[in-house]
Amino acid sequence: MSECLGNKEYRNNYRAAMVVSAIYNVNRDPKKRKKPYTPDEILGVKKEEEKRDMLETAKQWVAVKEGED
Repeated sequence: MSECLGNKEYRNNYRAAMVVSAIYNVNRDPKKRKKPYTPDEILGVKKEEEKRDMLETAKQWVAVKEGED
């Protein structure tokens, strides 16, 4: 249940970060920063950390499913 709530919170935060990144990109000076801001940058999410978290979650699900037999 806590994982589900964490995912819901992450989705809500991601939505807010999308709005913030859109505002930043509208006001961004393309000469100073060519690359647009992304919601992941706003949240401070690193792709490798996300992959590790997803792998750990998958391992936990497998362990739970194996225990059901």
